[in-house]
Amino acid sequence: MLLPRGGSGSIAARLIGGGCLLDGAALYSMVRSGDNVTCKLASNAQLLDLLRASRLVKLFMVVGRRELNVREMSAAVNTGKEEMLAAVNTGEEMIATVNTIKEEMLGVVNTGEEDMPAAVNIGEEVMPTAVDNDLETLDKGFAWAEAPKYGETIAGPPMAIEEENEHFMTAGCDPDGDEPTGTNEEWSFACSGGVGVGGGGEMASEAKDVGILAMDIYFPPNCVLQEELETHDGVSKGKYTIGLGQESMAFCTEVEDVISMSLTVVKSLLKNYNIDPKCIGRLEVGSETVIDKSKSIKTWLMQIFEESGNTDIEGVDSSNACYGGTAALFNCVNWVESNSWDGRYGLVVCTDSAVYAEGPARPTGGAAAIALLIGPNAPISFESRYRGSHMAHVYDFYKPDLTSEYPVVDGKLSQTCYLMALDSCYNVFCKKYEKHEGKQFSTFDADYVVFHSPYNKLVQKSFARLYYNDFLRNCSTVDEESREKLAPYAGLSSEESYQSRDLEKASQQVAKNLYESKVQPTTLIPKQVGNMYTASLYAALASIIHNRHETLAGQRIVMFSYGSGLTSTMFSFKINEGQHPFSLLNIANIMDVSKKLKARHVVPPKKFVEALKLMEHRYGAKDFVTSQDTSLLSAGTYYLTHVDSMYRRFYDVKGDAVTTAMSNGH
Repeated sequence: MLLPRGGSGSIAARLIGGGCLLDGAALYSMVRSGDNVTCKLASNAQLLDLLRASRLVKLFMVVGRRELNVREMSAAVNTGKEEMLAAVNTGEEMIATVNTIKEEMLGVVNTGEEDMPAAVNIGEEVMPTAVDNDLETLDKGFAWAEAPKYGETIAGPPMAIEEENEHFMTAGCDPDGDEPTGTNEEWSFACSGGVGVGGGGEMASEAKDVGILAMDIYFPPNCVLQEELETHDGVSKGKYTIGLGQESMAFCTEVEDVISMSLTVVKSLLKNYNIDPKCIGRLEVGSETVIDKSKSIKTWLMQIFEESGNTDIEGVDSSNACYGGTAALFNCVNWVESNSWDGRYGLVVCTDSAVYAEGPARPTGGAAAIALLIGPNAPISFESRYRGSHMAHVYDFYKPDLTSEYPVVDGKLSQTCYLMALDSCYNVFCKKYEKHEGKQFSTFDADYVVFHSPYNKLVQKSFARLYYNDFLRNCSTVDEESREKLAPYAGLSSEESYQSRDLEKASQQVAKNLYESKVQPTTLIPKQVGNMYTASLYAALASIIHNRHETLAGQRIVMFSYGSGLTSTMFSFKINEGQHPFSLLNIANIMDVSKKLKARHVVPPKKFVEALKLMEHRYGAKDFVTSQDTSLLSAGTYYLTHVDSMYRRFYDVKGDAVTTAMSNGH
C-alpha cells in the first residue's frame, strides 16, 4: 500500500483498477478534497492527458520496492532495463503523486522542485512519446512500440517543461489534443501549448523567452536599378545610389499586390517549417497599403486556414504608416505572454507596396512581405522590459487622398521627426535598461542596431545620432578623438542639432567604424529591395540573420521602429542558436536571401514607369482582368487574376498541373 507523500494536503493516487480518468479536473478535485482516488488508466491517450496535466502531478513508477522517476522510466524504456520491462509487462504499479498545498492550487503549485510555479520538472527526455505507444490498461500490462532513443530531443511546438533551460517538447501532437501524430524525422508540428491544447486553453504552460521562432520573406521578382533610374530621371549621378544609399528597388506589376504577397509568404512559411495551420491561434497583419477601407488583409489570409478547418484565429490588421508591423508583432507577443494564450502560435505578416508619384520621392519605393512565427523558447526572444516608445501628432507623411495610392510627404520634416523620435525612444530605452540592470547603456552594449529603413542614408544618420546621444549622456563612453570632434556641438539645443549639417557630418565620421560592424550587416535587403514600409525593419533583421547567423548566439540586437504621423518604439532581442527547425541556421536557409536576390529580373526604368502608370489607372477600379502573366513568378506564388463588378478580388497560385483558385470567400 502506498501512503500519501508530503505533509497536510498531499495525496497519492494509484492508477490500478477502478474506473476514473485522472485528468486535470480530477486532480483538482482530489487536491480540494484531500482524498485518495483509485483510478484506471484505460488507454495511452489517458496517460498522455495525465502528462499534459503535469503542472499538477509528478509521475513515477513503483517497481518492486523501488521508485523510478520519469527520467528513469524513459531511460528504462529506451534501453530495455530489465526491471522496468518486467514491471511494464506484468502490470506493476504506476503511481501519480500530487505534492501540493490546497490553498495554493489557484496560485503557485508547490511540487517540491525549485522555481517550478507552472510545470513539474521532468527533464528533457521524450516521456510522452516513449510512453504513448499502444499502451494497454495497466491491469493487463503494457505493450511498447519502438520509442525514440534515450537522450534524443524532439523539436516541437510551444509546450515546453523546462529544466535549467533544457527543453522537453512533444513531437507532432494532434491539434485537437489527442495522440501523437508525427515522428522525429518528420517534425510535423502541431500545436501543443500545454493542457487544453488546440483551443481549450484552460492551463497553457507559462511562456518564456517569447519571440520569433521562424521567418520567411517574399519580394516581387521585378526590380529597377537605382543607377539606371538616375539616368532615366535626368538627375546627377550618385543622387540615388550615394545620396539615398540605395542600389535597386523591387516593385509589383499588375498581377501582384499586398494580398498576393501575403498569401505567398504565409503559405511558404507554413510549408517550409512544416507547421499545421490548425496551430495558428492569432494572426496579425501590419500594412499601410489600403486595398479596402473595411475588409482587413487578415480576412483574405483566412482562406489558407479555413482549408484546414481552423477559423478560431484572433487578430486583425494594424495600420499607422510603417509602424503597423511592429504593432502586430507586439500584439502577438503580448498574447503569448498573457493569460489568454491557448498554447498555439502567433503569426505576424508585414506587407506593403511603397509607391510614389513622379519626383524626388519615387526612388524610395519598394515592395515585400514578411511572415514571423511567434511563440516561446524562441531563438530571437524579446527583452520586453527595456521597450521605449514615442508617439505624437505630426503631418510629416500621410495619405489623405483615398482616390490615390500616393502619399503627401514633407521630406525634411519627416527626417527631423524620425530623428526626434529616435532620441526620445533611446532615452526611455536607456532609462529602463539602467533601472533593471543597474548600469548605464550605450550603443557599445548592443551587438547590432537595426533601423526602419526608408533609405540607407537615413540609417547612417540615425546610428550617428545614437552615437551623439551617447556622447551627451556620458562622454566617457566614446573615445578621445570622438569627444574632440563632437565637443563643439555639445551646447546645441535639440532643434538646432537636428538642423546642423556640420554635426551630422562630424557624428557620421566618428561613428563610421561602429556603423560598419553594428549596422552595415543589417542593410542588405533594404538597399536591394527598397522601402518596404512595415516590412522594412524586419527585412533588416532578416539581413543580419542571413549575414551573421553563425555568430549571433548570445548577442543583443536593438531595433528601432518608426511610422510617420507619428509612432515609434525601440526594443531589443536576445539571440540564441535555437533548436531545429526553429534555429538561426534553418531560418537563414529557408529565407535563402541570396538566391532570391539573384533570381530577380532587372527591368528598364521605362517599363517600371509604365507599370506604375497602369497601377495608377487600376487603383480603386473594378471589373477588369489582369494579363495573368506569371512567367517571372516562381511556383507557389499567388497572383491577382481579376476584380469583378462588385470590386471583389480573385487570386490564383502558380504551381504544377493542380492549382487551387482563391477568391474573396467564394
